[in-house]
Amino acid sequence: MAESGEVNVGQLARERYGESDAVLVGFGTHQGTVIAGREWGAPWEEMRVPPGRPGSWEDALHRAGGDDRMLIFDKSPSAEMSAWRGHRAIGVVYRPQYEQYGNYVPTVLPRRYDAFLFSTGRPPSARCSRPRRSWRSRRKPPRPTRPGCSRRRPGRGRAVQFFRH
Repeated sequence: MAESGEVNVGQLARERYGESDAVLVGFGTHQGTVIAGREWGAPWEEMRVPPGRPGSWEDALHRAGGDDRMLIFDKSPSAEMSAWRGHRAIGVVYRPQYEQYGNYVPTVLPRRYDAFLFSTGRPPSARCSRPRRSWRSRRKPPRPTRPGCSRRRPGRGRAVQFFRH
């Protein structure tokens, strides 16, 4: 990006508000769907995202456990987190036809972001199924059909799981 004179929102936020007053959160998924355009100004559409390329951050996070998670980075990341890996770049524009060639950016996650939300790509309906009817009409609050879906529990180490399966 920098070589071609382009900037991203994170860079603009850090330049305007400073390193300590801007919190950059990245997003990634192993596979699933996204809503984006095929080029700037194009209408949005839902597009399939294939499994992450072997060796990429999306692949590594998927192989590390496969659960959705939020990583919060500290100033001294471990050697594993300091590695350069490809990170799939999906934003307003996504070009699935370039998945093998140009959608991956060499990235050290803790240097690029302060936190990173990772999704395995399973739709929320596959994680938890909740009744759609208002619970107020039934006297008792609804219970999730899968145990643990309504609870939010911190994970271990520096990652916080925000979905429990």
